[in-house]
Parts: sequence; structure tokens; C-alpha cells
Amino acid sequence: MSKYKLGVFPQDQYRFRIFDNTAKLKDWPEIMTAAGPDCVAAMNLAYFALSAVPAQGISAFDHQSAIMVAGKWGHEPAYHEYGICINADGRLTLGTEADAVYDYAVALPPAVIGGRDYNTSTFARNGVTYLGLRSDDTVVVLISVKDQGMTSAEAVAAMRQAGCVHILRWDGSWSSRGCLGPGQALTPSQYRLVRSWLLIYKRGDEPQKEDKPVGNYIVTAEVGLNIRSAPAKNAPKMGGYSHGAVVTVLELRDGWARTDRGWVYAAYLRPVSQEADRTTDNGITIQRDYIAKGRKNRPGGVNSRRYITIHETGNKAATADAAAHGTYLKSDSAEAGQVSWHYTVDDHAIVQHLPDGETAYHAGDGADGPGNTTSIGVEICVNAGGDFEASKRNTAALVRLLMGEYGIPLYYVVQHNRWNGKDCPRTIRETVGGWGAFLALCGREKPDQIIGTPAADWAVAAWGKAKSKGVLDGTRPTDPATRQELAVVLDRLNLI
Repeated sequence: MSKYKLGVFPQDQYRFRIFDNTAKLKDWPEIMTAAGPDCVAAMNLAYFALSAVPAQGISAFDHQSAIMVAGKWGHEPAYHEYGICINADGRLTLGTEADAVYDYAVALPPAVIGGRDYNTSTFARNGVTYLGLRSDDTVVVLISVKDQGMTSAEAVAAMRQAGCVHILRWDGSWSSRGCLGPGQALTPSQYRLVRSWLLIYKRGDEPQKEDKPVGNYIVTAEVGLNIRSAPAKNAPKMGGYSHGAVVTVLELRDGWARTDRGWVYAAYLRPVSQEADRTTDNGITIQRDYIAKGRKNRPGGVNSRRYITIHETGNKAATADAAAHGTYLKSDSAEAGQVSWHYTVDDHAIVQHLPDGETAYHAGDGADGPGNTTSIGVEICVNAGGDFEASKRNTAALVRLLMGEYGIPLYYVVQHNRWNGKDCPRTIRETVGGWGAFLALCGREKPDQIIGTPAADWAVAAWGKAKSKGVLDGTRPTDPATRQELAVVLDRLNLI
């Protein structure tokens, strides 16, 4: 004969409520009858006073741990600890008193939080009541009456075996009692009147909901977004998403969003389909024409957006404008070639093909190369009949927008050539002073203020400081210095 009974309650089929037994109904049969025919299970819950302690102002049957019922505190929190939070819809989550909004009860020190041992204290065989949550939020209840009893190690092992990642312990000994469904009654031989109960109701005959994605969202928090094991701000962290990452949301609940990795705060997500319109400072509204997710030329992943890489399309056909390249990127040919980039710009439009925070295959330095994974790829159209100078101006306006949005310095606006040596952007490279003039457009500075190849990664910080302090003029970062130039630098540092 098993020492315990186990109940498993998927939350799309069951709802939960805390019941405060102020009327002192005898036991779970009377309580379930009072709760109505939809109540299918009940378990004892929080700690309470078995006898009066007049010196401390405690009466018998008083709550002895924090509990909220229908939005009202039955016992104010006296310490900070994990417990169960239940919203008005009957959804149960892990949380603390700070997360309480409708029903809440604090557990005895929890055994396991986020799959890790949280409290290592042990006890000998006794009556036990445990509640656990699986990673999909299914609720699991274990009760063993004191007549059979379990040790703490046995109870935790059984809950882990049932798939629980959070395991909370409740009042035990002769209090452990309840009913977990037909044939699952648990009544110990010694009677005890119990103060608080968790009641479990059938949601009805609605069909079980499939775990279909709600949609794709972009992380908007500049510092990134923590992933938590439960929809509560004090739940254990399980990793994080970087700013700009695109995530698939499986469920939205009470201000939280569930992804395949855990729960995140929904306020820092923006639906991809509802991205705000972005307009450059020269009045061009960016058109979004995304490559479908799942295609081989949309690898996903995370792009840190440290650089902006400038390309030219090389396609001189009269019809090869930005919109045409958007159509190409969604074709089977582009997918087969695993070719993609973030933006195409012509003399009248800017079309975006991928979210900025996703990797693209544009730099020719390998799937995991820094050009593909740390830069935003921008293609300038060179179509016959198009105004290439206007296309460059529009591209510069886009670059200014991206620099402002992501804090990218002008010296991290680079040529495709930087990543794999390709002669691209070819027209600009073949024009004497062409690259400096383009950077001048991007920074709205004079061409002679930004000339030469940008500083190497290892020198960027020092180069920026030297320029800002007037030690160097900001030109020709990779050129050798003459002795007279060195003398000027030393003079500016007051070293001679």
C-alpha cells in the first residue's frame, strides 16, 4: 500500500482558491460540500495555532503565517518567503507576499525552488502535505497522513519524480488531510480542525487549450530581460534575453509572458507585428517586409548590433530597387543561398527584412562570424536609372537612426570589405574620398573630419578619448605618425 496519494491538476482544466475555515467546518467532506459540485479536491494548507498563547495575544485557531483571501489579508506577512499566489481567474503561481493580489499563502520553508534544493532541513516520518509546480505550471499535490507518514527526503523524492521544479511544504502531522479526487480520500485516525484549505475546482467542459504561440515579441529593455522560473518578480532567475532579441511567447498572464525558457516581464516586450513606425530624420518611414521565420536565410539568433555594415547590391537592373530586393530575399533562391541582410535602401524607400536584433547572412565571414552576428547589414541599391547620390543620403539617414537607437559610434560604421575582404561597397570604394564622404553624410560632418580606415577594435576606446580631449584630430586612425605630428601630440599633453 502506498504511503501517499498524488493529485495532478493541469491549470487549463482546474482552478484554485484558498478557503479560510472561519466557520469551523469539521473536515474536507463538509468543506467540499459547501464549496459546491465543481470542487473536486481539497488539501490542508497553512500553519495555524493549535492552542492559545495569551501572553502573545494569540488565540487558538489563529493563522500563524501570512495568508490573503479574496484580496484581504487574514494574517499580515511577518517574514519574506515563497508561497502560492492565485489570481482572480484561479491561476496558481509561485510568489512571495510582494506578488499577492487575490489569494496568497506562505509555505513552510520550501524544499525546492527552480529545481534546486532550497531548504536542506530534514524531519523524520510524519504526516506531510506538499504542493509542487511543473515547468508547464501543472500543479501536483502530495498528501501522506500521519498513520502512514513519510520522511522529508521521501516526500521530496516523490515530488521530484512527479516532475516538480518547485516543491512547497505545508502544515503536516495530524493536519495533513484532504481529498485529491475519486478514491483519493485521506483522513488520518486522529481528528484535527484545520484553519486554511486549498480548494481545487473543475474549470468546466471546455476543450483543453493547445500550447500555441501567442506571437513573436522583441525585448525592449536596454539592459536585457531576466528569465524567471515562475511569473513572479522574486522567482529564481533562469537566464536572460538581450535587448532586441526576438522571442516566441507561448502565454500571457497577469503582466508576465511565458517563453520556452521560462517567464519574463511582459512590459519589456513589444509584439513584432506591432512595432512602432520608424522614420528617418529626412522623412522616410521604414517599410517592414520580413523574411518568414523558419526559412534558412533567417537564422534567428542574437545580433549584438555593435556595428553597421554598408554594402552595395551590385544589381544594376532598372527594376532592382529596395522593394524588389525584399521580394528576392523571400524567394527560394535566397533561402537556398542562405543570403539575407537587414535593410535595403534606394532613392525613395527603406525596406527592412529582419529585426535588428537577429543575425543575418550578409558579411561572408561564416554563420557565427562577427560580421553576421554583431552588425546590422545595409544594402545600397545601384539600379540603373536610380539616383545613387539620393540612395546614399537615405542610407546615411538610416545609419544616423540606427546609431541613435543603439548607441553605435560612427567609427563602427564599416564596409563589407572589413569582414571578408570583398570589394564592397564597390562604387563608394572606387570613388576617391568616397568612403570619407559617405561617413561625413552619416555624421553630418565635413569630409576632411572623418578620413581613413576606422580604428581597430582594440584601439577604439583610446582613440575616442584622444579625439574627445583634443589630443588627436580624429583623422587617419590607422596611418603612421610623422615625428612632427608626434611632437604636436606631446605638446598637447603638456609633456614638452
